[in-house]
Amino acid sequence: AELKALAKKKGYRLVSHQHRPEAPGGGHLSENLHTFVRALGHKIQPEQDRDSKLLARLRVCPGTMSYKRKGPIHLYDKSRARWTFIMEPTNLLSALQNGKFVLMV
Repeated sequence: AELKALAKKKGYRLVSHQHRPEAPGGGHLSENLHTFVRALGHKIQPEQDRDSKLLARLRVCPGTMSYKRKGPIHLYDKSRARWTFIMEPTNLLSALQNGKFVLMV
């Protein structure tokens, strides 16, 4: 509550103490890209530290490489199954075995 009041007083909007304040008028603050993983043996004690239940904060973002869509790639495994790999327009990779969809990553 104190942080929200301070942010409001300075003209910012704060959703929670874990978020970066929103600048007025859409202005930009520097991004908070801090990441962490708790050490082995960490104890969750929310009554002493409200953030102790957070075991990690990881940054997830799309890769910087831009893939160009090419035709499908066909491979055969030892059992003579035909595998087809297709790069989708969404940068997801589809895998088909003998023409049947298997997975998308």
